[in-house]
Amino acid sequence: MTRWINSLFALWIGLASTAQAAPVQWAVDNGGNGHYYELISTSRLTWAEAEALANSRTHAGFEGHLATITSAQEQAFLDQLNPRRLRSWLGGSDRETEGVWKWVAGPETGQVISYTNWARNEPNDWGSGEDYLHGWFRSNQWNDLNGGSRGWNRAVFVEYSTTKGVPLPASAFLLAGALIGLARSRRA
Repeated sequence: MTRWINSLFALWIGLASTAQAAPVQWAVDNGGNGHYYELISTSRLTWAEAEALANSRTHAGFEGHLATITSAQEQAFLDQLNPRRLRSWLGGSDRETEGVWKWVAGPETGQVISYTNWARNEPNDWGSGEDYLHGWFRSNQWNDLNGGSRGWNRAVFVEYSTTKGVPLPASAFLLAGALIGLARSRRA
């Protein structure tokens, strides 16, 4: 009986710590950016652990990163994917310069955050060192949080950006085709 209970408990812990849905695309036809998003329920992770988890993921050939939210429409789309309002680390930080929030993940890396969804009185750098972006604090709003904090977050939002350049083999093929076409046009 004890063995059966231990097996059931291990199965429950495994399911509870990795529950997730398949990545969902925010389709361009629906006003989106074409990126895929995945909400992964986790145990409590630090920002660095969440970043490592996001960066380790791939979907449809695209590398994952902590989500970056650049518009109210994107926020609303992600809110739909997170109906339980699981608190989650996001790919923003002011660790470089206090008060200057930048994206530190994905194709937006290095860009100052222009769209914001801060909760009232946030960001406040409470107690100093709150340098990382935390979402779904007080409903669907943002908060700044210490990156070593484990107590608040129950999920990681991974974004798979489809706006990468053409992969090298395809680029070489296209370049070769263009050069052949140029050479043929000069002969004529």
